[in-house]
Amino acid sequence: MNIAGSSIQLDLITILLTVPIVATWIAFARHIIGLKSFGVFTSMMLTFIFFELGLNGQQQSEPLNGLKYGLILVVLIFLTTTLAYGIIKGWSLHYQPKIAIIVTLVTLVLSSIIIISIRFNLMDLIRLDLISLVAILVLAEKFIGILSRKNFRVALFVFAETTIVAVIGYLIISWNELTQLLLDYPLIILLLLPVNYLLGKYTGLRVREFYRFRNILDNEE
Repeated sequence: MNIAGSSIQLDLITILLTVPIVATWIAFARHIIGLKSFGVFTSMMLTFIFFELGLNGQQQSEPLNGLKYGLILVVLIFLTTTLAYGIIKGWSLHYQPKIAIIVTLVTLVLSSIIIISIRFNLMDLIRLDLISLVAILVLAEKFIGILSRKNFRVALFVFAETTIVAVIGYLIISWNELTQLLLDYPLIILLLLPVNYLLGKYTGLRVREFYRFRNILDNEE
Protein backbone atom coordinates (compact mmCIF):
# COMPACT_ATOMS: atom_id res chain seq x y z
CA MET A 1 0.00 0.00 0.00
CA ASN A 2 1.59 3.25 -1.13
CA ILE A 3 0.04 6.58 -0.14
CA ALA A 4 3.05 8.81 -0.67
CA GLY A 5 1.57 10.27 -3.85
CA SER A 6 -1.91 10.77 -2.41
CA SER A 7 -3.52 14.19 -2.17
CA ILE A 8 -4.21 13.60 1.54
CA GLN A 9 -2.24 15.96 3.74
CA LEU A 10 1.05 14.19 4.26
CA ASP A 11 1.89 16.07 7.44
CA LEU A 12 -1.25 14.76 9.15
CA ILE A 13 -0.64 11.23 7.87
CA THR A 14 2.97 11.38 9.06
CA ILE A 15 1.97 12.46 12.56
CA LEU A 16 -0.74 9.80 12.83
CA LEU A 17 1.62 7.03 11.73
CA THR A 18 4.34 8.09 14.16
CA VAL A 19 2.03 8.18 17.19
CA PRO A 20 2.24 4.37 17.77
CA ILE A 21 6.02 4.54 17.42
CA VAL A 22 6.25 7.23 20.09
CA ALA A 23 3.92 5.30 22.40
CA THR A 24 6.00 2.14 21.93
CA TRP A 25 9.22 4.01 22.62
CA ILE A 26 7.75 5.45 25.84
CA ALA A 27 6.74 1.95 26.96
CA PHE A 28 10.21 0.62 26.08
CA ALA A 29 11.90 3.47 27.97
CA ARG A 30 9.80 2.74 31.06
CA HIS A 31 9.89 -1.05 31.23
CA ILE A 32 13.26 -1.88 29.64
CA ILE A 33 15.46 1.15 30.36
CA GLY A 34 13.68 2.26 33.54
CA LEU A 35 13.14 5.92 32.69
CA LYS A 36 10.23 7.41 34.60
CA SER A 37 7.97 10.03 33.06
CA PHE A 38 4.67 11.81 33.59
CA GLY A 39 2.95 9.06 31.62
CA VAL A 40 2.42 8.07 28.00
CA PHE A 41 0.05 10.91 27.12
CA THR A 42 2.13 13.74 28.59
CA SER A 43 5.41 12.42 27.18
CA MET A 44 3.77 12.02 23.78
CA MET A 45 2.44 15.58 23.86
CA LEU A 46 5.90 16.93 24.65
CA THR A 47 7.39 14.86 21.82
CA PHE A 48 5.03 16.40 19.29
CA ILE A 49 5.60 19.89 20.68
CA PHE A 50 9.26 19.40 19.72
CA PHE A 51 8.07 18.09 16.35
CA GLU A 52 5.89 21.12 15.69
CA LEU A 53 8.60 23.58 16.66
CA GLY A 54 10.95 21.90 14.20
CA LEU A 55 8.62 22.00 11.20
CA ASN A 56 10.18 23.66 8.16
CA GLY A 57 6.96 24.46 6.31
CA GLN A 58 6.51 20.90 5.03
CA GLN A 59 5.85 17.56 6.70
CA GLN A 60 9.47 17.14 7.80
CA SER A 61 10.76 18.42 11.12
CA GLU A 62 14.27 19.77 11.59
CA PRO A 63 15.74 18.26 14.80
CA LEU A 64 18.09 21.19 15.43
CA ASN A 65 15.27 23.74 15.47
CA GLY A 66 12.87 21.46 17.29
CA LEU A 67 15.30 20.78 20.11
CA LYS A 68 16.63 24.34 20.29
CA TYR A 69 13.27 26.03 20.66
CA GLY A 70 11.62 23.11 22.43
CA LEU A 71 14.21 22.89 25.20
CA ILE A 72 14.11 26.66 25.70
CA LEU A 73 10.36 26.40 26.13
CA VAL A 74 10.61 23.43 28.49
CA VAL A 75 13.18 25.17 30.70
CA LEU A 76 11.05 28.33 30.86
CA ILE A 77 7.98 26.33 31.85
CA PHE A 78 9.97 24.42 34.46
CA LEU A 79 11.41 27.58 36.01
CA THR A 80 8.08 29.41 35.97
CA THR A 81 6.19 26.48 37.48
CA THR A 82 8.81 25.88 40.18
CA LEU A 83 8.96 29.56 41.14
CA ALA A 84 5.16 29.93 41.18
CA TYR A 85 4.69 26.79 43.24
CA GLY A 86 7.37 27.88 45.70
CA ILE A 87 5.52 31.17 46.22
CA ILE A 88 2.03 29.75 46.80
CA LYS A 89 2.96 26.39 48.37
CA GLY A 90 2.32 27.65 51.89
CA TRP A 91 -0.96 29.36 51.06
CA SER A 92 -4.06 27.81 52.64
CA LEU A 93 -5.87 27.16 49.37
CA HIS A 94 -7.55 24.18 47.76
CA TYR A 95 -5.53 22.31 45.15
CA GLN A 96 -7.52 23.44 42.08
CA PRO A 97 -7.27 27.19 42.83
CA LYS A 98 -3.52 26.75 43.35
CA ILE A 99 -3.30 25.07 39.94
CA ALA A 100 -5.32 27.92 38.40
CA ILE A 101 -2.93 30.52 39.84
CA ILE A 102 0.12 28.67 38.52
CA VAL A 103 -1.51 28.15 35.11
CA THR A 104 -2.23 31.88 35.00
CA LEU A 105 1.45 32.67 35.62
CA VAL A 106 2.61 30.10 33.06
CA THR A 107 0.14 31.58 30.56
CA LEU A 108 1.62 35.04 31.12
CA VAL A 109 5.09 33.64 30.40
CA LEU A 110 3.86 31.97 27.20
CA SER A 111 2.15 35.19 26.13
CA SER A 112 5.36 37.11 26.74
CA ILE A 113 7.29 34.60 24.61
CA ILE A 114 4.82 35.04 21.76
CA ILE A 115 4.99 38.84 22.00
CA ILE A 116 8.80 38.78 22.06
CA SER A 117 8.82 36.39 19.08
CA ILE A 118 6.64 38.76 17.08
CA ARG A 119 8.64 41.81 18.16
CA PHE A 120 12.01 40.34 17.14
CA ASN A 121 10.70 38.27 14.22
CA LEU A 122 11.54 34.95 15.88
CA MET A 123 8.79 33.07 14.11
CA ASP A 124 10.10 29.65 15.14
CA LEU A 125 9.03 30.34 18.71
CA ILE A 126 5.36 30.90 17.81
CA ARG A 127 4.68 27.83 15.70
CA LEU A 128 2.69 26.27 18.51
CA ASP A 129 -1.03 25.96 17.94
CA LEU A 130 -3.77 26.08 20.56
CA ILE A 131 -3.64 22.35 21.30
CA SER A 132 0.12 22.47 21.86
CA LEU A 133 -0.20 25.43 24.20
CA VAL A 134 -2.79 23.53 26.23
CA ALA A 135 -0.43 20.53 26.24
CA ILE A 136 2.31 22.70 27.78
CA LEU A 137 -0.09 23.71 30.55
CA VAL A 138 -0.87 20.03 31.13
CA LEU A 139 2.87 19.40 31.50
CA ALA A 140 3.05 22.15 34.10
CA GLU A 141 0.07 20.66 35.96
CA LYS A 142 1.68 17.21 36.00
CA PHE A 143 4.87 18.69 37.43
CA ILE A 144 2.91 20.49 40.15
CA GLY A 145 1.14 17.24 41.00
CA ILE A 146 4.49 15.54 41.64
CA LEU A 147 5.80 18.53 43.59
CA SER A 148 2.77 18.43 45.88
CA ARG A 149 3.31 14.72 46.68
CA LYS A 150 7.08 14.30 46.49
CA ASN A 151 10.12 16.43 47.23
CA PHE A 152 11.71 18.73 44.67
CA ARG A 153 14.52 16.30 43.85
CA VAL A 154 12.11 13.54 42.84
CA ALA A 155 9.99 15.95 40.82
CA LEU A 156 13.08 17.32 39.08
CA PHE A 157 14.27 13.86 38.07
CA VAL A 158 10.84 12.85 36.73
CA PHE A 159 10.60 16.12 34.79
CA ALA A 160 14.11 15.65 33.38
CA GLU A 161 13.47 12.03 32.41
CA THR A 162 10.17 12.97 30.78
CA THR A 163 12.10 15.51 28.71
CA ILE A 164 14.77 12.93 27.80
CA VAL A 165 12.11 10.43 26.71
CA ALA A 166 10.39 13.12 24.62
CA VAL A 167 13.66 14.28 23.03
CA ILE A 168 14.64 10.75 21.97
CA GLY A 169 11.11 10.11 20.73
CA TYR A 170 11.30 13.30 18.69
CA LEU A 171 14.64 12.31 17.16
CA ILE A 172 13.13 8.96 16.17
CA ILE A 173 10.08 10.40 14.43
CA SER A 174 12.06 13.20 12.76
CA TRP A 175 14.23 10.62 10.99
CA ASN A 176 13.31 11.19 7.33
CA GLU A 177 13.94 7.62 6.22
CA LEU A 178 11.57 6.30 8.88
CA THR A 179 8.75 8.70 8.04
CA GLN A 180 9.11 7.90 4.34
CA LEU A 181 8.97 4.18 5.12
CA LEU A 182 5.78 4.73 7.10
CA LEU A 183 4.22 6.70 4.26
CA ASP A 184 5.11 3.99 1.75
CA TYR A 185 4.10 1.05 3.95
CA PRO A 186 1.72 2.31 6.70
CA LEU A 187 0.66 -1.20 7.71
CA ILE A 188 4.16 -1.77 9.05
CA ILE A 189 3.00 -0.22 12.32
CA LEU A 190 1.10 -3.46 12.98
CA LEU A 191 4.49 -4.93 13.91
CA LEU A 192 4.31 -2.77 17.02
CA LEU A 193 1.47 -4.91 18.39
CA PRO A 194 3.63 -7.96 19.17
CA VAL A 195 6.45 -5.66 20.32
CA ASN A 196 4.16 -4.06 22.90
CA TYR A 197 2.78 -7.45 23.89
CA LEU A 198 6.33 -8.61 24.69
CA LEU A 199 7.02 -5.36 26.57
CA GLY A 200 3.89 -5.96 28.61
CA LYS A 201 5.10 -9.44 29.56
CA TYR A 202 8.64 -8.37 30.51
CA THR A 203 9.38 -8.88 34.22
CA GLY A 204 13.19 -8.78 34.28
CA LEU A 205 15.53 -6.10 35.56
CA ARG A 206 15.60 -2.80 33.75
CA VAL A 207 18.79 -1.28 32.38
CA ARG A 208 18.81 1.29 35.17
CA GLU A 209 18.45 -1.48 37.77
CA PHE A 210 21.37 -3.38 36.27
CA TYR A 211 23.47 -0.25 36.76
CA ARG A 212 22.05 0.51 40.21
CA PHE A 213 22.61 -3.00 41.56
CA ARG A 214 25.78 -3.77 39.59
CA ASN A 215 27.84 -4.26 42.77
CA ILE A 216 25.39 -6.79 44.19
CA LEU A 217 25.19 -8.61 40.87
CA ASP A 218 28.99 -8.72 40.64
CA ASN A 219 29.26 -10.16 44.13
CA GLU A 220 26.70 -12.85 43.33
CA GLU A 221 28.75 -13.91 40.34
